[in-house]
Amino acid sequence: MRLWLLGAVAVAVGLMGCGGDEFANSNGGGAGGSGGSSGGTGGGGTGGSAGSAGASGGGGAAGVDSGAGGTGGTAALAVVQASPIKLSMQDDAANVSFPSPPSAGNAIVVGITCLGSHQVQGQGDCIIAPGGVTDNQGNTYTRIVQGEVIPSSYQGARGYIFIAENIGAPAGALVVSVDPEVVVVPSVTHLHMAFGAIEVSGLATPPSLDAWDSTPSGAASSTTISTSASVPNALAVGVLSVRSDDTNLQISAESTWVSHHVHQNNSSGPPGHSLVSRVITSAGQVSHTWSHDEPTRGSTGIIATFKGAAQN
Repeated sequence: MRLWLLGAVAVAVGLMGCGGDEFANSNGGGAGGSGGSSGGTGGGGTGGSAGSAGASGGGGAAGVDSGAGGTGGTAALAVVQASPIKLSMQDDAANVSFPSPPSAGNAIVVGITCLGSHQVQGQGDCIIAPGGVTDNQGNTYTRIVQGEVIPSSYQGARGYIFIAENIGAPAGALVVSVDPEVVVVPSVTHLHMAFGAIEVSGLATPPSLDAWDSTPSGAASSTTISTSASVPNALAVGVLSVRSDDTNLQISAESTWVSHHVHQNNSSGPPGHSLVSRVITSAGQVSHTWSHDEPTRGSTGIIATFKGAAQN
């Protein structure tokens, strides 16, 4: 992990201890902030929903999301499989793997919610650099979306979407690693992540990104993201991030989208997190709304759409 060691002279009162849950020693609301974004668009289809994850470990994967069949030798645009959700509170890089090795030529999409601390009030954040997601097979991951920050006094959380396209044939299990850049203050480091990955077949020749968008931090009981699809066969991927002192955030996705990962307990675990997808079958506006409890600190959404190789 990329770490900058800060001297203990400026350690601020109210920072949480290493490995502790976010709300064990709460600070007041902090300064606002904004972060960069970059993103995509997506599409229709339904599938099974993922199970909720506990405070440590991971939840089960969801059903696949599929759309139009391929033509000739082109694979159909579909979510082939999902990894389990990974919940990490270890102040270090974390890994997740798929139930089965992905197929050569497919893509891996990674959805992340990450929270980090800073010794200076109002500067809390979690930054995952463009090279911050890797795997053990040497594939290259592109940062597609960096969401807006959800701030408090000394912590901040963001959502991210990364993609590796046209992957090589794996030699054994494919293990995805997420390695944020985080400020480390002696004795008070703090890094929480919830993330997972999906394998996608049938995307267009890289780069397949079509469009993207993100929302600023809000405090309502729902979060809506929207963008557009320029082609009639595209995959939309959305990530929700929630910070709230709540053991059950009641996160619920739209029924026409596939819920691959969901984490509901931010009171004693990482921020709330949801990764959803939909195969889009017509060009135009694409949107998704999550319902959830009103957050005590905020929620944000990000979305990206990716073009399919075969067009309807």
